[in-house]
Amino acid sequence: MCWRDARVLLQSEPTDRVAFEDSADDDYRSHSLLQLLRKAGYKNTLAGTRKTTPGFRLVEKYGMLVGGCDPHRIDLSTMTMLKDNHIWACGGSIDSAVAAAKAAGGFSIKVEVECQSLDEANQAIKAGADVVMLDNFEPDDMKKAAKSIKDQWGRGPRAPLVEVSGGLTEDNVAKYVCDDVDIISSSSIHQGVKHIDFSLKVIPKGADKSGKKGDGESLDQ
Repeated sequence: MCWRDARVLLQSEPTDRVAFEDSADDDYRSHSLLQLLRKAGYKNTLAGTRKTTPGFRLVEKYGMLVGGCDPHRIDLSTMTMLKDNHIWACGGSIDSAVAAAKAAGGFSIKVEVECQSLDEANQAIKAGADVVMLDNFEPDDMKKAAKSIKDQWGRGPRAPLVEVSGGLTEDNVAKYVCDDVDIISSSSIHQGVKHIDFSLKVIPKGADKSGKKGDGESLDQ
């Protein structure tokens, strides 16, 4: 319960309620998926993705944090992610794309490369990528690729990170649990989720719990 002027409360209520509903459901779904992964033996990071609702990015990222997940990038400036279109724009060369990203972002911005094969992941790491994303891999292929990357490039704190993503939901994510995967990312915890339904009721000053009018100000006035 909160005490505020009714006019101010009703002016902000629609926007506040939608933001609260959105954040609360992201929190719930983040926590649920994280608990599912923990029960399956996954000890590393569960993250969201960049695919947030326009205008609600910070609300949805906050919901992920409350649910125990990593928000991934807070915005597009906090890490450079190279997808296939970026690489094709550099003549199809992963080396050139990573070099261009490093030159533009400087030493403080990490570079991640979306990879469709183990060979692409190794090329990206050799070129200087900090994170490789194994995108849309089948579970067994992903586990083999992740192990190969760790065996070749190391498992220490300075080793490149392996992220797995692409169509991961509560129905299939347990199949991707693997100690060689540093990050599992899924948009299912925040994209297209159903909002938890909340409502706001204004009780006049002096009213009892039933809402019966007392001596104070009422919405009937």
